Amino acid sequence: MIKKEDFKYPRILLIGGSGQLGQELKITLQSLGKVWSPKRQFFDLSKPKLLRKPIQKYEPNIIVNAAAFTSVDRADLNSALAYKVNSEAPKIIAEEARKLDIPLIHYSTDYVFDGYKKKSYTENDFVNPLNIYGKSKLKGEQEIQDVHDKHLILRTSWLYSENIGNNFYRTMLKLFKEKKIVKVINDQLGNPTSVKFVADSTFEIISDLKKNKENRWGIYHLASEDKMTWYEFAKKIYYKERLEHSFLVKSILPISSGQFSSKVKRPKNSTLNCDLVQDKFGDIYKKNFYDKSKKTTKLIFLIYFYFLKILMPGFILFSPSYISSFLDFGRKNRRLPKRCERIIKKDNVLDEFNFFNFDSPQYEEVNIVMRGGFEKINDFSLPTFFINSYKPLPSKFLNPYCVTSDRLIFKAMMGEPENNFYKRFTRNIRHKKLYVMPLVALVNNLNKNNSSSREDSKKIKELVTKYKNDIGFDQDYNSVTCTHPFKGTNIQIGSGILCVMAMLKLSKKVNVYGWDAFLNEQLPTGFWSQTMKLWSNFNEFHPGSRFAAIVLNWIYAYRLINEFNSER
Repeated sequence: MIKKEDFKYPRILLIGGSGQLGQELKITLQSLGKVWSPKRQFFDLSKPKLLRKPIQKYEPNIIVNAAAFTSVDRADLNSALAYKVNSEAPKIIAEEARKLDIPLIHYSTDYVFDGYKKKSYTENDFVNPLNIYGKSKLKGEQEIQDVHDKHLILRTSWLYSENIGNNFYRTMLKLFKEKKIVKVINDQLGNPTSVKFVADSTFEIISDLKKNKENRWGIYHLASEDKMTWYEFAKKIYYKERLEHSFLVKSILPISSGQFSSKVKRPKNSTLNCDLVQDKFGDIYKKNFYDKSKKTTKLIFLIYFYFLKILMPGFILFSPSYISSFLDFGRKNRRLPKRCERIIKKDNVLDEFNFFNFDSPQYEEVNIVMRGGFEKINDFSLPTFFINSYKPLPSKFLNPYCVTSDRLIFKAMMGEPENNFYKRFTRNIRHKKLYVMPLVALVNNLNKNNSSSREDSKKIKELVTKYKNDIGFDQDYNSVTCTHPFKGTNIQIGSGILCVMAMLKLSKKVNVYGWDAFLNEQLPTGFWSQTMKLWSNFNEFHPGSRFAAIVLNWIYAYRLINEFNSER
């Protein structure tokens, strides 16, 4: 069991917890320790000298400063206040962090650059801010560097939240509802970055701080890898939100920054190169989820797969059952449905699977959250199952569960916990429950037993009972096992869809959230485009296995949506 004294940072001081980034950090950092986020009347950055006593009294183990004077236009009108909040206050905070000998995490901006460079800016590029906001933030960076060695300054770009705060994303939603024509600047380039990404990345960085003795203090760029203009970002917001809102807008038009009403000069190109933070703090951008050193695909097969990719649309549309033959190279325990099987809806999808349920309660009604989308949930008191989520669970859910049927997770339960997804997934476990659905085939392999009878489910239960207390925390494991009638138990289907199927079996009413990716377009157009996106980096490990699993995942997801309409 994880004990409180084992936390790396039992007391975390979060400054600026009421802002859009601060609110996200407040949720995310809970898994690291107790988060204290003082209100402005007790911790006012416009009065820097009064910040010392609260810090000394609380004695934090780490300080995260997400507060700033962020209005670019108002900073030029009130430069004295901008400098107090963005440079004088960070200096005082850094001095107190030095006295306590603790790390300071501080957020800065892409506006420290002038925008004349054609490529993305690295941490070593010359800084030359064009406005008071950028100059005050740069001064804050320099003050921190001068007074405290143990600092991480994270420069980010074009921060936004979809749900809270005043930002470009929410401004566009408002304008789309009020105006028929919306004009947006098209000659400034940046990295629109979600506060969720920054908060999650901050968690990864802080968690990784003590893993080795390498000196990694300093300045890092931390922003989305997507580069676009404000106009392109506005169009992206429109296409994402148009089905959820009643928009009045008929046309989104590009304009130059000279046509915009603001008199404050902004950089034309403030895109950030973020390679350094990925290199120093692990897989922040989830690029190396699979170990590239263990590639199993030889060059001749890669050439074969590239050729096959050209032919794949035809297989998906007309003969999906042949995909196994072309991609799987001899495995007999997998079979993709034929085209007629994936469009006939008279048979229940659940009937294709055999579920063995033990030590798992039956529910009257539950929420299932796919892909982390929980904004539209109506009842937070219901048991809520987060599918394959490795993000901290929001505190507003009264009865949350982390759910997976991923083989790596179950293998880790059996005593081999060294894998990245396991570590990310179980970061919720300090105060939450884990709902595990192991695949029968994996347990059979562990037992050197290839059968899939009901007697095996008893053996599985014994294994889970035996090993679940050896993982380092004391929590509940509710288990459901599943076999498939198509040529054996080792059917490859995504763990997320398998979790949904199991929950449909365990509850009378199921509210499914996060089907967005499946509902954007109709099959087969949407199915084809989404599948190709998922298969973009297939040379990093065995592509045949991955693609066959992806095809099954989308076929079953589509059928589930049509059968249950997200609620039953």
